[in-house]
Parts: sequence; C-alpha cells; structure tokens
Amino acid sequence: MLFPPLLNAALSREWEKLEALLTMNEPDLKRWYTIFSTQRFATIGKDPAIARTLLIELAQNDELREAVSGLWRQHIWAPMVERLQQWQKDGVIRKEVDIEALARVIHCMN
Repeated sequence: MLFPPLLNAALSREWEKLEALLTMNEPDLKRWYTIFSTQRFATIGKDPAIARTLLIELAQNDELREAVSGLWRQHIWAPMVERLQQWQKDGVIRKEVDIEALARVIHCMN
C-alpha cells in the first residue's frame, strides 16, 4: 500500500508545514490567503507527479482516504477553521459568514 511510505516520508512533514502557514498571524485575510496559496502551489510544484498520484489514490482508495483523514483534520482542517474563527471574533470576517463554508471554499481552491 502507498500510505505508510508517503506518510512517513513526505505527507506528515508537508502537512505540518501547511499547518504552520494556516496558523500564522498575518494582519489580514488577503495576505494570509496569498501566502498560504503561494506556498501550497510551490509545494505541489516541487513534485507534481507525487501530488497527482496522491490525489488519484485519495479519490479511488477508501482505505487510504480513511487513513489520511485524521491527519488532514489535525494539520489542515482544524487549524484553518480555528484561524478563520479567530478573525471572525476579531471582526476581520463578518459575524454572519459561515466559517466552515468559507474554509471549504478556501480548501477547494487549494
């Protein structure tokens, strides 16, 4: 199976880097999103074949998707939602905005 080597060699390290980007305290949402997206695309650009293979495997392999989901929630989803919620509390994001929907939009665009 593809998961153990990817998990130990690259996936966890890359997601920890993304988590650091997601939790950084930038002065505004636009700058935060620009830095996050730029770094995310640079990471994918380093080895597009691995990124493509991983995405295909995640789409087709239920066992891999289940194995990765906990790490994804820990390193990507939760930090993103927490950061957006903090901005909402600080008034950067309007109170009526559904933060989880905004997080899904940001994630889908990346």
